[in-house]
Amino acid sequence: TVSVLYWSAMDDSARRVKPKDHWFGIVVAVIIFLCQFGIYGSTNSYSLFAHQISEDESLGKPSSTEVSFGNSIGNGLAPVMAIVAGALCDRVGPRVVLITACVLTSAGWLLSSFAENTITLILSYSLPVCLGSACLSTPGGAAVSSWLDKRLSLGMGIAYSGNGAGSSVIVPIAGVLASNLQWRTSFRIMALFPTIGLVAALFLSFRTAPEPRKPLSPQERRFLAALLSSRAFWILWTSGVLFSFTFFAVLYIIVPFGSSYGEPGTFYAQYSRIEVSKAATLFTFFGVFKWVGSLTLGTLAHRTEPRLVFGSCAGLVGLTLSLWPLSTVYYQLAIGASVVGFGFAGMFATLPAMTAKCFAGKFAGLAIGATMSSFAVGGFSGPPVILAIKAASAGSLTGSFGAMGLAVVSSGAVCFVCGNGYLGHQRFASDADPEPLVEASESVNSNA
Repeated sequence: TVSVLYWSAMDDSARRVKPKDHWFGIVVAVIIFLCQFGIYGSTNSYSLFAHQISEDESLGKPSSTEVSFGNSIGNGLAPVMAIVAGALCDRVGPRVVLITACVLTSAGWLLSSFAENTITLILSYSLPVCLGSACLSTPGGAAVSSWLDKRLSLGMGIAYSGNGAGSSVIVPIAGVLASNLQWRTSFRIMALFPTIGLVAALFLSFRTAPEPRKPLSPQERRFLAALLSSRAFWILWTSGVLFSFTFFAVLYIIVPFGSSYGEPGTFYAQYSRIEVSKAATLFTFFGVFKWVGSLTLGTLAHRTEPRLVFGSCAGLVGLTLSLWPLSTVYYQLAIGASVVGFGFAGMFATLPAMTAKCFAGKFAGLAIGATMSSFAVGGFSGPPVILAIKAASAGSLTGSFGAMGLAVVSSGAVCFVCGNGYLGHQRFASDADPEPLVEASESVNSNA
């Protein structure tokens, strides 16, 4: 289907540049959706196998915190490498970069299944996965923003809803695997899922072909210098740090939190038993509502103010996380997962959209990559920190959820309050000399 749409859109031999908001831009968003569906849907399943891995004598029975580093190292390094992936995408286009993402993520699952010790397991999984995730996040946003303008928030919503949709489908499947198979066998099966978007990625392209350029051209240096001196960039980056801390922490803890209900020796042993396979279905609620939220809130952000949507969603997620530990039965956990997924969707749709709007042009990929590098701090610190708080609280996750709620509310406050006057319009065009435009824009804000 994607191939037919591709050749229909590119029907003229001259390959004339298509106008902004051409219908193929929505197809590009769907392609990104498929890639995110397979890659993020599989990587979000890692924590389901943590208990099996920690009980594996061949690995020396590593602690839960040690096992979490397989996830947190990948999450932490991916945004850093996203800067490189964004610059590479600006040069060669998104097609090669996204194909690489699918292949590397699949390789991470496959290679780690043969690990003979904990260090080998962590490195063989986290390094390929971090590179794969880096090659997915930034090029996807840059490709969509090259095609869409008026419908950019909607396109970003469609593209980034692949994360939630993949989680709602693949994570429950992983739960069944974790309940019935040994973790090494499960890892080899999980290696198949990242290849879902591989064929669709063959037809991905920018609206205009990337121009061959030497590394770090003078224009790129000027753009990067202006970007790093822009207040708008640091507002977005700080919001990303706090947001990603909560996001990656929730992804890691949601299934272990549910499966601890009724398990002897845990803080929640007095509640009704929830098996791992059933706890994994919490991701179905999380993913479905994240997908719905990406579409609805992406459209809402297009019609209103993305900054307002981001801040409102942050408040909703923070309140829900604060109340989540009060849940006593499965359906209450499911309601919490649904609300959190819906709120995260709005934040994911609007953060790259605000970046693309502020720093539009042919270096938009570099700008989005620089902003998403903030996820390195949150991704690396989220899971280990909340597990440390849990250990210090005698197994209770109340303090962990409180920390996550505080972080995400702070993210929304930074974006909404500090971003007033800085995130509502284009800061400078990245295909022009940015310095005078930044100075003029700052002057306007000062006068206001």
